[in-house]
Amino acid sequence: MRKALLIEDEESCRTMMAAILSDYDIEVEAYQDPTLFLKKTGKCPSVDVILTDNRMPNMTGLDFLQRIDEMGCDIPPVNRAVISGDLTSRDLNRIKELGIRFFHKPCSIDEIYDWLTEIGIISEN
Repeated sequence: MRKALLIEDEESCRTMMAAILSDYDIEVEAYQDPTLFLKKTGKCPSVDVILTDNRMPNMTGLDFLQRIDEMGCDIPPVNRAVISGDLTSRDLNRIKELGIRFFHKPCSIDEIYDWLTEIGIISEN
């Protein structure tokens, strides 16, 4: 079974995204804040894909993704995504630099499905 790390501070969004991923037979480890994940594990996530919100109270999603790069984690950039409704031009430049996927919030289930299919996490039905 594939695994996903989901970081989203809004509980309703986190619950909905976790349910969607679970529907695709993806095991989900969900956190409301990236610092909680880092405090709990202190190591690279052992997942196939990461989905994170960007604007959160203690650390942005982009800072978290950069942090796991600095830790030497081996999750390919194409298997990482930021979901946000509010990005600056600096944020968009960082997304390009990190080589990760961006979804504008609210994004559709089809967009997530297409991305997960494109990167081989799920198979087309």
